[in-house]
Amino acid sequence: MDEQNGNQRVDKPERSTFVTVVAWIFIIFSGFGVVIGALQNIALWFLFPRAEVTRALEQANENGEISEFHSLLFGSFELLFLVLFLIVVAVLFTSIGLLRRRNWARITFIGLMALGMMWNVGGLAFMYLFVDPMMPPAMEGVPPEFAAMQNLVVWTNLLLALVFLILFGWIIKKLMSPAIKREFV
Repeated sequence: MDEQNGNQRVDKPERSTFVTVVAWIFIIFSGFGVVIGALQNIALWFLFPRAEVTRALEQANENGEISEFHSLLFGSFELLFLVLFLIVVAVLFTSIGLLRRRNWARITFIGLMALGMMWNVGGLAFMYLFVDPMMPPAMEGVPPEFAAMQNLVVWTNLLLALVFLILFGWIIKKLMSPAIKREFV
């Protein structure tokens, strides 16, 4: 009871170090990501020779040098980088909201972590659909030593995806815990 004006005082839950550290880590990394993404998008949308790329893609399609999947991917580069930039901007704003203990930010951050998990699984599928056909030994006339490099790339990507799946899953679990939820009420 507050003796000066007779009101009951409601104590705020103690702020956890976990939320503060996670928020700051994502603020820092996504802040860098926003700067890099902005520069990438400026370069792609205003400096990239789009007409030349379109002609090269059309010629490669006519000659059967690339698949429809690859043509679609290369033809949509600007949109892909724009979507990635918007996701990084969302992570930055959500991380700031998480630091300020806003419940919408906690819920949105959980969704972004789930999206990150799906992104990592999709990245592994993408690696096999897109990168694997372009790597040795699928290409003729390439030295066999490149097979070791291909294995290193594949295993490194698998390991990184597993680490991020575990990390993002752990962050989701912690943010959904009752103790953490109380900070955001």
